[in-house]
Amino acid sequence: MTRQKNEIANGARLENASWRTWWKQRNKLKTISPETLNWCVCLRGWLVE
Repeated sequence: MTRQKNEIANGARLENASWRTWWKQRNKLKTISPETLNWCVCLRGWLVE
């Protein structure tokens, strides 16, 4: 994935999601909801605390 990330639409985002998924599975981590972290999405799409 790393070598081809610039050739695919949203390749960098896909690579990031792939690494995060791999790390989560490798370390047997659970998914935490944004509500648990008290995060919300504002109108511009940024995550804020």
